[in-house]
Amino acid sequence: MKRFLVAALCISLLITGTSTPTYAATDGCPETWTIDTSQFPSNELRLAKAKLGPNMILSDAEVQIIEYRGEDGISPKIENLQTLISKDSQGFTEFWRSLLYHYGQSKVQYTQRVEVKGCSPRQFIFLQNIPTGGIGGDYTNSTLKFKKLNSKAWADQNIQEFSDFKSQSNFSEYLKKITSEKLSFASKVRPYRANENFVTPNLLAPPSTQASGLTGRQRLIPQLLTPDCLMFALDETGKQFNPVIKVNQVCKFSWSVHIFKPKGAEEMVNELVIFDEVTSVSYSKSGGSITCTKGKLTKKVLGTNPKCPKGYKVKA
Repeated sequence: MKRFLVAALCISLLITGTSTPTYAATDGCPETWTIDTSQFPSNELRLAKAKLGPNMILSDAEVQIIEYRGEDGISPKIENLQTLISKDSQGFTEFWRSLLYHYGQSKVQYTQRVEVKGCSPRQFIFLQNIPTGGIGGDYTNSTLKFKKLNSKAWADQNIQEFSDFKSQSNFSEYLKKITSEKLSFASKVRPYRANENFVTPNLLAPPSTQASGLTGRQRLIPQLLTPDCLMFALDETGKQFNPVIKVNQVCKFSWSVHIFKPKGAEEMVNELVIFDEVTSVSYSKSGGSITCTKGKLTKKVLGTNPKCPKGYKVKA
């Protein structure tokens, strides 16, 4: 009779396709778990959370850069730089890409706390390359490679990266145009408040991919070549550190293209091309003035951060 019941149960399982998942690495209490700490986020911890549900607490990871390194070797430490790569700051992902030349080969530590009901809590520490391709930790093990090249030479060699041949042939002129726009902005912008020693990070804001003529498989990014120009300031709530640029200091940047795309089934092309045209820019803390026009009317506006009155526009 027992044999019949066992056989019937086996046949039933085969027919229904029911199987019992195994979590060999996460059975028992966390102190006995075997977790692969070379890759973050951890799929093993996610599976454990799915299995244990409310009986397990998986904290948000604490992020800390433990080695600041780029193409030229060790780079200066910037306090709170990790806020650009944490999941809570994905809105600043593009600003982080502007620092890849000096910080794209850094090492980052993720610390994640696990609590299971009836067990002692445990921390898991993940050490790996800093994110340079995806956001939130994705593709962190795809090594970033660097290349320095003239923008025209790069465009001539990579027509497939452009939407059409006119965009390719005008690429260098387009870079000159958007560089001029950044210099023009720098001549007018001032700190929002008189006691501040920084301005908005417009210098690090990338142009739209569509305007650049690139196909979208890569990004056109200004690379900050003087890291000392960057600092982090608390927002009005006193909680979030926002990236800003220091005033009264010469900052240098070059345009770059970040190419991040599949090369094979399990390999990514992760390359940062730095164009060798370097631009210097500085922002002033002192009060400035702008000329505003409205039809035939002209008005000069003075102040720390002068703006045209309603209905007026800045004279070109």
